[in-house]
Amino acid sequence: MLHIQVTHINVDRNCIYAEGSVYETCHSDSGELYRALVKEYGRCIGKQYVDQKQADGSVKSVHIGWIFLKREPFERNLNCGPKEPKTFLAERWVTVLADKPVVTTTFAYAEL
Repeated sequence: MLHIQVTHINVDRNCIYAEGSVYETCHSDSGELYRALVKEYGRCIGKQYVDQKQADGSVKSVHIGWIFLKREPFERNLNCGPKEPKTFLAERWVTVLADKPVVTTTFAYAEL
């Protein structure tokens, strides 16, 4: 199964409001995953790429995810007056991984 990590951005306020951890999806096919993400996060407005160094020393851009855009309602009443918007433009950067990332922990011990 494919894993994803989603970064949530409020475009109207130009800020990241949530950054999720990596989790396993129920999809093993990238096309199937893409269609499910469009249903949840709205239209796709772009792709994510990383540059990877090849064995011959060249650099290749690799497609690793998508960027989605959708107008969303605020989840809570902000009580900021009648001019406060009731919705915001949400952008989601979805990075796709083949497996969980390997995390190495290094301890910096204090000398007592």
